[in-house]
Amino acid sequence: MFAAHNRIDKSFLVAIKVINKAHLSEHQLKEINREVAILAKVDHPNITNYFETHEDARNINLVMELCEGGDLSEKVNEEIDDGNFPEE
Repeated sequence: MFAAHNRIDKSFLVAIKVINKAHLSEHQLKEINREVAILAKVDHPNITNYFETHEDARNINLVMELCEGGDLSEKVNEEIDDGNFPEE
């Protein structure tokens, strides 16, 4: 995953998730397409926005909202380490 400038609005950063198709089975490709179809329909403030897909012979590139500040698992682990979440 990496950040890039939007082609239309250069001040707008997006995240691009690159998926190498060489390592995917037919089933995995179908699951990715299913996930993309679901993401395209979802509009919720707690779910990263999906914008578009670009595909070539080698890669699937998912263009999504850039969420800075780390991922959710890092934040949860930090909170647990700080004693803010009980382990129950």
